[in-house]
Amino acid sequence: MKVRITIMCILLSMLVASSVYAQKVYYWKDEKGVMNATTTPPPDNIKNFDADNWGKRDSPEEIQRYQAEQKAKEQRREAELHQKQQINRAQEEAQKQKDRQQAQQEARQQQQKAQEEIKCYTQQDPGILVGSGPVVIPGASYRICRDKNGKGKIVSKERL
Repeated sequence: MKVRITIMCILLSMLVASSVYAQKVYYWKDEKGVMNATTTPPPDNIKNFDADNWGKRDSPEEIQRYQAEQKAKEQRREAELHQKQQINRAQEEAQKQKDRQQAQQEARQQQQKAQEEIKCYTQQDPGILVGSGPVVIPGASYRICRDKNGKGKIVSKERL
């Protein structure tokens, strides 16, 4: 008799303990269409399902709506990506333009500095006396440019 009472007490305590620890189970479908069963509530944007709908197939309308939502999401992602690429291209082009302007400005400064250091003058070569008579072949005229205020090496020499 003691054994029977002990077994009854154990069974009764197990029954009470299981009802105390029982929690509500939430059934829901995520963005990928996977059914989930959790003890925590699903996110707000998720469609809730109860246990009666577990394993029930989606209707064709729900499938089309889901596919349309996925397509719209993909189009938004592609549009955002395209917009980011356009912004990056515009920034790169602006940087290239800025670099070109800076290079042109540096080239102008170097050219101006070089022109300040170069002095040019015109020189006439003497003519050549032919024979003992009055015939003289005139010499050529040259434009000569020297660096460092005309005292350095010849930078250019051109015939005029």
